[in-house]
Amino acid sequence: MGELRSIASDLADVERAERRERAAQRVEIKEREDDEGETVEPDLPPRAGRGVMIAVVLLVVVLSIWNFVLRGQNDSLQATLVAEQQSAAVINFGEPWTVVEQAAGVEGVARVEQGSLAVMVRGTDDRAPYVITLYDASGTRIHTEAHASVNQQVSWFRGPVSARAARIDVSLDRDTGQTVVFRAEDPALADS
Repeated sequence: MGELRSIASDLADVERAERRERAAQRVEIKEREDDEGETVEPDLPPRAGRGVMIAVVLLVVVLSIWNFVLRGQNDSLQATLVAEQQSAAVINFGEPWTVVEQAAGVEGVARVEQGSLAVMVRGTDDRAPYVITLYDASGTRIHTEAHASVNQQVSWFRGPVSARAARIDVSLDRDTGQTVVFRAEDPALADS
């Protein structure tokens, strides 16, 4: 306890000495102002002042860039979330297309609701590239895009899709060519 009291006393002495020193500097500055009639700023080391200013500017720039990046990511994630919600609604409540072809171990569904088309194919390989192709009733390609498998699933949503759309293929894209792993078509196409 005695040592702690001694340390506390020493700290109080140091603090009093600092106050005296600051007070003396203020008095000296005040005397200079009175003598010269102008304000005299205390001397700061020039390099320290510049260094602090550069650090502050760099910090502001880095934070601005970080904010811009985060906003871009947020917008992208928000758009993905909206598409996933719309896709889930179509998959759950849409009119099913007829599954014409499925590769072994692959299971899929394609549904349309209010002009939007959603496709979900499970059992895909996350390391392999896939291509989704949309065709009209005559077999003419309307739309093609590369798509990745995530968690052994290819999910695709397009809204609104062309009224001419009649068939969709999900193909495994290899150097040797594309192999259809899932194909579905509009039931009206099968009826005609």
